[in-house]
Amino acid sequence: MGVPAGYQVFWHAAAEQQLAAIWMAASERREIAAAVNICDQSLCQDPQSVGESRDGPYRISIVRPLAFIFRVSESDRSVWVMRVRHVRPSD
Repeated sequence: MGVPAGYQVFWHAAAEQQLAAIWMAASERREIAAAVNICDQSLCQDPQSVGESRDGPYRISIVRPLAFIFRVSESDRSVWVMRVRHVRPSD
């Protein structure tokens, strides 16, 4: 028995659109790109330990300056990023 393969991370179309809008309006694009990379990397390794649980199958992870809402499917080892929002310093 080996170590199980990682999870595949997918982005729902609405989350991609939200990220695009955030990107276009942002001054901190380097930080946004880094947050997306950190999120993707952590979700593909052990998504059940990322962030905290929410209603139903959803979890939230905050990697400033972004917050990600995602769901994990153990049956096919996939993670779907459902929503993303910009987290301002006052949030």
